[in-house]
Amino acid sequence: MRNAVLVSALLCAAIPMAVAAPQSSAAPSILSDKDKDPVVKLAFGQQMQDEDQTNHWVVWVEGKEACPPTQVLGSLINSPCGVRFNVPGVQNLEFSGCDAEGEPHMLLVDGNFARSCKHSKHSVHCVDSVHSILKHGKCVDS
Repeated sequence: MRNAVLVSALLCAAIPMAVAAPQSSAAPSILSDKDKDPVVKLAFGQQMQDEDQTNHWVVWVEGKEACPPTQVLGSLINSPCGVRFNVPGVQNLEFSGCDAEGEPHMLLVDGNFARSCKHSKHSVHCVDSVHSILKHGKCVDS
C-alpha cells in the first residue's frame, strides 16, 4: 500500500509539470510582433505613366498611401522576385514564388519566409502626380 501511495504521489507531481509546458505545433515566426505590424504588411502593384512612360513594380506599406513615396523595384517587364529592397524599419526584403505573370506569392525577410501574398487588382488614383498605381495585391498573412 505504501508503494502505491508513493507512485500516486510521483504521478500527481509530474502532471502539473507536463501541463505547464505545452508543446506548440505552430512554427515560430522569424519576426517579433513589433516587426510584423505594420511594417512588413506590404502592398504591391505597378506604377503607370512615369516620366519615362515605363510601368514599374512598386511596393508600399499596406494601409498607407500608395502614391509617392513608394519603393520602385524595377520595370514591369521584369519579375519583382529576387529584387532586394527596404521599407522604413525593415531591410533585406524580397518577393519570391512569382508566377508566369510575375505576381509574387511570398514575401521574404533576410531570405526567410515572412508573409503570403494575395492578388487583387484595383486602381489607385494619385492626385497631383504624373502616374497612378494599379494595385496587384498585398502580403499581410504570415
